[in-house]
Formats: sequence, structure tokens, C-alpha cells
Amino acid sequence: MLDYHMHTRYSVDGQGEPEEFCHIAHQGGLKEIGFSDHFDANPSDASFGFFELEPYLGHLQRCRNAYADKLSVRIGLEVGEPHKYPDDLSALLRRAQGAFDYLIGSVHWYNEMLIGDPAHFDSLSPHESYHNYFEEVLQMVKHGGFHILGHLDLVSRYPINHPLIITEHEEIVRHILSVALAQGIVPEINLSGLRRKTSSSLPPEQVLVWYREMGGNTVALGSDAHRPSEAGSLNQHGIEIAQRAGLRYLAGFCQGELRAVPLP
Repeated sequence: MLDYHMHTRYSVDGQGEPEEFCHIAHQGGLKEIGFSDHFDANPSDASFGFFELEPYLGHLQRCRNAYADKLSVRIGLEVGEPHKYPDDLSALLRRAQGAFDYLIGSVHWYNEMLIGDPAHFDSLSPHESYHNYFEEVLQMVKHGGFHILGHLDLVSRYPINHPLIITEHEEIVRHILSVALAQGIVPEINLSGLRRKTSSSLPPEQVLVWYREMGGNTVALGSDAHRPSEAGSLNQHGIEIAQRAGLRYLAGFCQGELRAVPLP
């Protein structure tokens, strides 16, 4: 049981101390967790300037030591639009000196607007707006430099009265998956949608079937917890989704190296 997507108080939208997440994860039977607090270099983002590297790394190392005999603690980061701010990310990684086990690449901004902004639909049709989002994801995956593709269809969590129909975007989603496979980037089954009105993992099972048809067999699993009580929540649902899609492994990472964990 793994959970590689969690946000503590070191994210602007997170709550709780890392120790609280570790406690809940251990009590819930998880064997390995990864912290992935936000790093955003977009000056318009609420997270801009919020993340503090040295306190974050020090705190997580203390958790790793405290739970050494109970829980494997991995140190990660969720990076917003890494393809647009490569110099900022490179500078951060130099300061980190190899401390990160993995990076999640995510798109939270496209068309120069935050993903949930209703203005996305002011001058574009829903299909055009969603296509622009996937184009941004494609550019990010082509750029690479991260290990996990976070919530590939995050835009579906903010439908603004225009629900995303993923099959209408099959061609570009398959293109994204193809590039991810070539880059060695693992897509994530993000479980936050199951806690929200989308009532689906991000991406949905259909996308994972496409991924398997294209030769993919490994996915990351993440609750996208923003408070301790959500750590590891719905993990069994994620495993069942991966199994139904015909996938074989969950992704673990240590110092950037993929460790494939067989699905039960």
C-alpha cells in the first residue's frame, strides 16, 4: 500500500504536520508514503514564494528517522508547470543536493489562467478549452524532468457547467501517454476525484486502459491528501481501478529510481 501524493502545512493549501500524516498512514496499514508539497514558480499562483526548502527537508528527515521501523517515508515535490519555469526548478534542485526521491509534474495553469477559472470558457468552446489544457500537459511531458505525471485530467475536477468527456480527447491523451512512456514518466491514479463531485479517479479507468494498450504497466497511486485524515484514503479503490485496467505494478521511487511494486 503506497500513497505518493500528500500535502502538509508546507503547501499553501495543505493542513497538518508531516508526523500526523505518518501516524494516519501507519494506522491505516500503508507501508510507504511520499510527501509532495507544492512548488510553484508562477508569480500569479497562491503558492508562489510559500515553499521553504530547508525546513521541509529537515522536517521530513526527522519523520523518516522516527518511523524508520514502521513506514518508508519518501521525499517528493509537486511542481507546477515545470516546462515553463525550468531555471527556478533547477536552482531548487541544486539547493536540495539530491534529497528528493521523486517529482510530480502537474498543470494547474493554462491559457494564462488558473485551471478552475470560469473565464476559460468565455471565448472558447468547452472542447477547445479542454483541448488547450491537454496541449499544456503534452508540452510539459515533452519537456520532462519529473517522474510522475500528476492527475492527467485535473481539468475534469473543475467542469464549470461543461463536464469533460474524455473520449472526445482520446487522440491527444494517447499522445500524452505515448510521450510519457518514451520519457519514462509514470502516470498517476489520483484519488481526489472520488472525494469530489467528479466521482472518478484522475484519470478515469478508460485512460488507464488506453495506457495499458500502449504498453504501459506501471502507475503511481496518490490520495492527493491535503489534511492528515485523507492520507491513504481510498487506496483500495485505486488498486482495484489499476487491476481492472490490466495494469501490473505500482510505482515506488528512491533517489529518482523507479521500483515497481507488483499489484496484489
